[in-house]
Amino acid sequence: MAPPPFFGGIVALCGKNAFGHVILCTSMWDTLDTTVPEVGDQREKELIARSEFWGAMHTGGSQVVRWLGTKDSAQTVVDKIIKIHKENGKAMLKIQEELVDEGMSLDKTGAGREVQREIIAAKAELQQEIQQLQNAHAEMMRQSDEELAKTLATQKEAFEQRLQKEAEYEQRLAAATSEQQQLIAAFEEKAAEYALARREQMEDEESFKDAQAHFATEVESLEKRIKDQEDLMEQRRLEQELKEAEELKAELEKQRIDEEKTAAMHEENVTLQLEKKARRKEKMRDGVAILGVVAGVVFCGRRRSHHESRFDRYGGIDDRWLRFGVKNTGQL
Repeated sequence: MAPPPFFGGIVALCGKNAFGHVILCTSMWDTLDTTVPEVGDQREKELIARSEFWGAMHTGGSQVVRWLGTKDSAQTVVDKIIKIHKENGKAMLKIQEELVDEGMSLDKTGAGREVQREIIAAKAELQQEIQQLQNAHAEMMRQSDEELAKTLATQKEAFEQRLQKEAEYEQRLAAATSEQQQLIAAFEEKAAEYALARREQMEDEESFKDAQAHFATEVESLEKRIKDQEDLMEQRRLEQELKEAEELKAELEKQRIDEEKTAAMHEENVTLQLEKKARRKEKMRDGVAILGVVAGVVFCGRRRSHHESRFDRYGGIDDRWLRFGVKNTGQL
């Protein structure tokens, strides 16, 4: 089994770093003889095992799937491609790095050189076969083998047609190379536009972040000023309340002093009144005593008028009666 045509170009186009994003799909499974399914399995194993076929790419991470000629199996292949893209992300092909990053022309890339090498090898092989046929044809002509000469002529014509197709393929490759270069130029132009847009976007984002930071600083400063104002108002309110409390305290102290003065004056007045009452009572007591004496004297005088014999007998006022009157007057 020979390697697939231009497979080396595919390997060079992808590069080792992109092998994990490649799906190697086998086909024509629906044409195999169902009685000997092991033939297809053996061919698939040979493709995977041999390095000149799919071995290197399979070892590098490429997956091998089967397309059975049905819609479901085709959908399975597409699902695997989407899954690889989601899990591994985008992949940079080797030819992209060579064309864009390294600035190579298409024919200088690894894939271009591989394709040219294979074309040159195919041309050399064809030319060698043509030369062999020409030599055989000349030999047959010398042997006058017209039938064989016709056969060789037919084969020669077939090989010439094949060479013509190879020439046409080279022309198409050159046209594709030119188109590829135009696409690369357009891609580079778009990449430059994207880089400019991205740079402007980053500048806008940086400006927005600066403005946002400035706004946050302004808000923080305003909040601090509001808090300081509130603290100042609270301090003034507390000072006012303290002032009012001190004024109230002074007022209460003044009222207390006034009340103490009033109470002291009232107590002094009460004391004076009591003293006055005591003096009046003392005066009354003294007056009563005097009145008692006077009354005793008067009483004794009256008794004398009724008992002249007693006064006359003793020649004066009876001392006992006088003492009695004074004593009783003192008790009053």
